[in-house]
Amino acid sequence: LNIYAWDETYPEIIEMAKKLEEIKPDGIIAADGGVIETLKQYAPSVPINVSTQANLVSLHSCNFWYKNGAKRMIMARELNKEQLKYIMASFLIGSCTFISSCKDDFADINTNPTIVSKPDPRYLFTQALANFDGHDYFAWYYDYNNMLRWSQTVASTGGNENLMTTMSNSGKMGSQVYNVMNQVNELTYIVNTTLEGEEQAKYTYLKALCQPLMIYLAMWDTDMYGSMAYTEAYQARYGGTLTPKYDTQAELFDLWEKQLKETVETLANDVTIDGNKVTQQSLGSQDIIYQGDYTKWLKFANSLRLKLAVRLINEDKNRALNIVRDAAKYPIMDGLEDDFFYNKSATDRHMPGGNSMDNRGAGSMQLINFMLEHFDPRIRVFFEKNDYNSIVVQAFYDKGQRLPSFVEENVISEEVNGKKVFKGWKAPGEPWVRYYGLPTEVEAGLADQHPEYVDYFDKAGKLWKVSDKDGNGETTYYPYSPLNQYMFDKKVIIDYPVAPGAPKVQITDLYAWYGLYLSTAEVNLYLAELKLLSQGQDIGFSGSAESYLKKGVEYSMRAYDKLAGLNHIPYYDNTFGQDKFDVTIKLQENEVTRLLNDPILTLDGSTTENLEKVYLQQYIHFIFFPADQYIMMRRSGCPMKESDLYPMLNLNPKVSNYPLPRRFQVTQPTVDDKMGDIKRKAYQDQGYSYGPEPTILNTERVWYDKKAPQFGEGPNLN
Repeated sequence: LNIYAWDETYPEIIEMAKKLEEIKPDGIIAADGGVIETLKQYAPSVPINVSTQANLVSLHSCNFWYKNGAKRMIMARELNKEQLKYIMASFLIGSCTFISSCKDDFADINTNPTIVSKPDPRYLFTQALANFDGHDYFAWYYDYNNMLRWSQTVASTGGNENLMTTMSNSGKMGSQVYNVMNQVNELTYIVNTTLEGEEQAKYTYLKALCQPLMIYLAMWDTDMYGSMAYTEAYQARYGGTLTPKYDTQAELFDLWEKQLKETVETLANDVTIDGNKVTQQSLGSQDIIYQGDYTKWLKFANSLRLKLAVRLINEDKNRALNIVRDAAKYPIMDGLEDDFFYNKSATDRHMPGGNSMDNRGAGSMQLINFMLEHFDPRIRVFFEKNDYNSIVVQAFYDKGQRLPSFVEENVISEEVNGKKVFKGWKAPGEPWVRYYGLPTEVEAGLADQHPEYVDYFDKAGKLWKVSDKDGNGETTYYPYSPLNQYMFDKKVIIDYPVAPGAPKVQITDLYAWYGLYLSTAEVNLYLAELKLLSQGQDIGFSGSAESYLKKGVEYSMRAYDKLAGLNHIPYYDNTFGQDKFDVTIKLQENEVTRLLNDPILTLDGSTTENLEKVYLQQYIHFIFFPADQYIMMRRSGCPMKESDLYPMLNLNPKVSNYPLPRRFQVTQPTVDDKMGDIKRKAYQDQGYSYGPEPTILNTERVWYDKKAPQFGEGPNLN
């Protein structure tokens, strides 16, 4: 495989790659880009070593191969020791190994402890970005799994259970910021201690970017836990302590308010020495978010101040509004080009191999019905089409089996020669008729207690199954719409629904994963909220609440459509070709216009009624941000229990009080935990008890949540 291959050799290379995937060697050496791309597709679990025949002589070439999946690079013989030292130093932050083609040079470099001592700060920042992703497998599998059920966004496909609000495990929330803190601290240390004068000043902007990166993740960490190690964390190697203090949530918000303001002011002004402007170090392609555009980073940092402000709205409204007034002096995100789209590399699938997200649940009946009623195109990104296309429906008819009743209601059929034949879908037709939710009520899946939901759960295991035309085998077809796995897990194979016994139709292409963090949509939805909560006070932004609401919803539709395309989710690029009634799910301009003209986006009621509409759109926008969605519900009291627009349902009508956790559980530190005393004091100071009891987790709140309304009670206007 370590050749430059002609086209006619690729069938053989593909077969060799498939065999290598089976035997799983320690690595493969290759030089040809086409060969390496083939190996990535057909032997994805085998590490790729870029051969010396690739003639790697520059940091830029190494970075290209690193971003394209190389785990080891064998450098060209032409490199001298100093050049090799520079490249290795710059890549010290990565998980990539470098080997010199000259054995003596390599031995010298690896036995001299002094030469790899000054990594390029730019590449430390790149590694911080590569580690930035907070929506990892553990967050989705544990934290978001809980939150999405508590928020009534999804329901378990077997039915929600009575103990669904009792926490068993927690995931990544509470420690996400530590993914980037190590690189950020090292970057800051190197710039401050190894550079001087103008050379140090060149990194002023780069240092400033580190703060909003950490604050974004740390805000999530503290949301559900409160106090956390932050200011003293990861400082031991610089003379700090191995047992960092826990900063209180109040202290953290004071610090972050100050740091974000300083970051914005830094990025908004030139850096000068003795009156002379210092050109800032360019990041270029090493910045995987904005390609070195500091103006966009300025908008990100300034917009993040609004995310912080809304969290303070119940604790100190005047302070929150003052943060907003100061933010109004600087630019904020204003278009898809400003949005924080995230892609780590061409080979990043986001979820590790071997891990399943089958527990992700299906959309709740109320949510899906609401989005269908208002023709909200985002439903097609958030949830998957069900399995009942026209071909599957006809397969049920051919075997004389009944469909789930809610599917049958949307079918147009007729009798032809004594046989039931599918003729089409009732309005509004595809794709809308392929989305169905599940009831969220506890124990809805128990047929003896809820016979009205039998078709939604099929506990008997018969209704959703049908054999082929000869009566052989059975295939199960799911009538509900799961949370769209392809938006956060790109290692899965797409199976399109076909008739029983028919050849499979699959998409096996593995695409890179793209995520979205802070966005124009989110920022405008915050501005709509803040405009209404200010109750006529000047907050520095001149638009109306309704204009911000509509802009937020418009850019929510457009951002999610872009994300769906980047992720190549099922039915976005094309249909599977066998069902003539099938249509793609790409956003259409008339859909944007229709939703923006819907009365649910017209703010013509009381302040509470208008806020309810704004919070409902935040609730929908945050479906793929379960933590932000839950924090919004916690601070706003929306959805409201008695709402005519979109009520918060009683998950368990059998009990008068079914509390939802307002924070995550903490556990008793072990006796050998060196941080034990610090943790115990932090928990005690916050008034926390140990354990997963929902009543306790509902009443014992984090600092900024103490004055917020109870779930479902509506917003606090005081």
